[in-house]
Amino acid sequence: MSRVKMLAMASGFVAGGFLFLRCYQEESPFFRFSNSLLWDWQWYEVALLLSAIGLVGVFPSAWLRVTVSLGLGVYFSAILEGLLEPGYHGHFLVLPPWLVALVWGFPMSFLAPLAGGAIGRRLSRTRIPRSLYFALLAIGLGLGGSLPAMDRAQRRRLETQELPALLKRIYEAEMAYSAARSDKHFTCDPTQLPAVAALNWRGERRFAMASRRYFVQLDCSYVGPYGFRVAAASYSSSPHFSISIDETGELLAGPAFDAARQRRMERRDLPAFLKRIYEAEMAYSAIQPDKSFTCDVNDQLPAVRERRWDPGWNRSDLYIYYTDGRGYNVELHCPGGPGAHQFQVTATPRPPDTSSNFFLSIDQTGELVTEPDRRSSEPIRVDGGVQARKLVKQTPPVYVGPAEVICRGKSGAVHLTAIIGKDGAVREAHVDRGDVVCRPATLDAVKYWVYAPTILNGRPVEVITQIEVKK
Repeated sequence: MSRVKMLAMASGFVAGGFLFLRCYQEESPFFRFSNSLLWDWQWYEVALLLSAIGLVGVFPSAWLRVTVSLGLGVYFSAILEGLLEPGYHGHFLVLPPWLVALVWGFPMSFLAPLAGGAIGRRLSRTRIPRSLYFALLAIGLGLGGSLPAMDRAQRRRLETQELPALLKRIYEAEMAYSAARSDKHFTCDPTQLPAVAALNWRGERRFAMASRRYFVQLDCSYVGPYGFRVAAASYSSSPHFSISIDETGELLAGPAFDAARQRRMERRDLPAFLKRIYEAEMAYSAIQPDKSFTCDVNDQLPAVRERRWDPGWNRSDLYIYYTDGRGYNVELHCPGGPGAHQFQVTATPRPPDTSSNFFLSIDQTGELVTEPDRRSSEPIRVDGGVQARKLVKQTPPVYVGPAEVICRGKSGAVHLTAIIGKDGAVREAHVDRGDVVCRPATLDAVKYWVYAPTILNGRPVEVITQIEVKK
């Protein structure tokens, strides 16, 4: 093999690897289509095409080798990045990134180089001066090298100009809608806001694509028609962008956005949401012959079922997310199960978030309680799964005679409600359901269980929780 052909192959391989890695600095054209440049990898393909034409013009006698080498430089760089990529990519949940590059990267790597090679081959038969091919090669490599800077400029324009302006438009549309109503209510139905209806909103959560990289969400699910919040955020977690505006007109971004959202949740949204649950329960009870309450939110309380609750026998749970990895557990509990004449709704930070000591509760009296120790006779409610992780001493039940067989496995499961004292010991317990043969031994054993104390606002508190025991 001549030196010219070896130089041609080396040049193609290096150029392909360079272009891929420059594009990958921001977003890989193989692994992150939804976030990549200028929606976006088309410019990367243009850079490959121009580089292929230039290389073929510089090395016309080795046009096929230089074309294939350019594609191989891209292909092997993609596989290498896939091997170094941590975890799995969201668009191919069952495939590791290197395998995505191995399969999907092959046509993506060679399409532009082969097209550029064919064009360069045809042009090389003309009398175009070789300096023009050097210029095309320089333009292709320069375009590829500038992709990260172009991407950052595009991000800055969207995040500092277009998205804030869009949120302002939605805010103004909501304010105009409210001003035209006698009750001054807002709407979370974007079809009633002609100024922003063209965003193609969809879904019950009022979600719209601001671009292939950002989304916008209009939300009033906690406070009903009395307020609204519009948030825009990026799909990419690094760097993550978030910005929001509500009926106050204050535009918040970055850490201020998260802090303000937490304050809003704890001071307004969650109290309003618990009040709505209380009103829904009272409306339900008013039409029941026995004046009972329900914990079946999904089927019986349409006023507060905008989000799907996790149902249980005597409770319903809901997780409310407000920022990355942080949120609140809302639990509607009905002692005794269906037909109960009491209920309690609590909102507490979702473990493992310990950044807030927030606590909020409401029951059939309609009083919002913000400190659990204001009612020392009423322990705070903690999810059974959360409390189970605090178990430090467990005495197994001892079954005698036929109970040993009957109580084994799932059929012998016994469900209890227990009150755990400030010292972590079980102070009181009663059986909710389970085989009558298994109940006595299970109840006797649970009374000796010990949990790590639950600390709230720096002090131990009593809790009420559910326990499932099965052998």
